[in-house]
Amino acid sequence: MPVPTHFDVEHLCGHSLTHDLSDKRADERAGFARWLGRRPCTDCWRAAKDAESETPEHRATRHAAEHAEARAWSKDQHLPPLEGSDSQIGFGEVMRRKMLTAAYQALVLDGQMSETDWEQVEERARRVGLARWWLDNKELAPELLPELLEASGEDGRGCENPAM
Repeated sequence: MPVPTHFDVEHLCGHSLTHDLSDKRADERAGFARWLGRRPCTDCWRAAKDAESETPEHRATRHAAEHAEARAWSKDQHLPPLEGSDSQIGFGEVMRRKMLTAAYQALVLDGQMSETDWEQVEERARRVGLARWWLDNKELAPELLPELLEASGEDGRGCENPAM
């Protein structure tokens, strides 16, 4: 008996479709049909992708709002303005806010750091004035922020390379 080429698949979204898998090798068809069942159907996938995509104008508006919110937060926290290009400054302020709030959550609210120790972290953060620094370190774990700030040096431009 030949291996079927058409498979009825119930997709993750609940839609049932018959897929022609004749372009697949016979030994790949059943596994591919199972894989399809763990995915939304093509129409639902496209609809979700279209809903996620945003126009450049909408993205610019969203970024401007994020930057303004981060700027206001920085002012409330008595953080100095960042240095860099306009783009670096805007995104740097957003990252600084995200990093400091995530670190506060992880270290003080969920962790063992006292408010007094956190004030020292905030003081070190005030000395890091390069937007680039915040952007370069944005993907590291929030728990590492005190060590990163310590390594940044007095002027916020630290480097472990003694030749620099």
